[in-house]
Amino acid sequence: MRLPLRYLGLGVAVALTLASVVAAFTVKPGYALASFGDLAQTVLLLLATLMMWRNARASRGNARLFWGLLSLGCLIWFCAQLAWVYYEVYRRVDVPDPSLVDSLFFLHIVPFMAALALRPHRRRGTGLHLGSNDLALLLVWWVYLYSFIVIPWQYVAFSPPLYALSFNALYVVQHTVLLVALAFLYARSSGMWHRVYGHLLVASAIYAVSSRVINWAIDSQHLLHRQRL
Repeated sequence: MRLPLRYLGLGVAVALTLASVVAAFTVKPGYALASFGDLAQTVLLLLATLMMWRNARASRGNARLFWGLLSLGCLIWFCAQLAWVYYEVYRRVDVPDPSLVDSLFFLHIVPFMAALALRPHRRRGTGLHLGSNDLALLLVWWVYLYSFIVIPWQYVAFSPPLYALSFNALYVVQHTVLLVALAFLYARSSGMWHRVYGHLLVASAIYAVSSRVINWAIDSQHLLHRQRL
């Protein structure tokens, strides 16, 4: 009897999460722990990308585009994580800081925002229909903010501390916009979509808080493993 794909993916995700907790308390800081963390996160992101894409294929209309955009965001996130695997696992060196990889971590949230703007929980014909121009404008807006606020400290007046400060501040703004949108949709929806928005809200909130704490520790040189989430 074949195990359904969703249960298999959930089982792998739970197993990796539990293994990560155990490794954090039992494995000494170093190459082994860093490699496990990088590879575990890469596998989880790949699973998320595939699950979102599976939902997109099984859906119609705005719901299909919603899951497709979430899958795209996870794919961008996955590609950024592969860069960490390349540097820290394969080459055994720190990722350059500042790094262009940071831009991928920043931009992966843009498709998430576009997905929420669709409001797929609305009845057919009452939701928002986003065209390619709308998606392009959303992307250009966040690229403009990133280029104006972060990039100057990387290429114009090189300053890693100011780069980190600017990146983290803009990343917090981006996360805040995403969380507010999710909270709004969660409050305005019901049924299946209410649960979907609720799960995404909790997951995004946990990631936003943990990401800030980890990046603060990295920038404060409190961690030996320098990985920006």
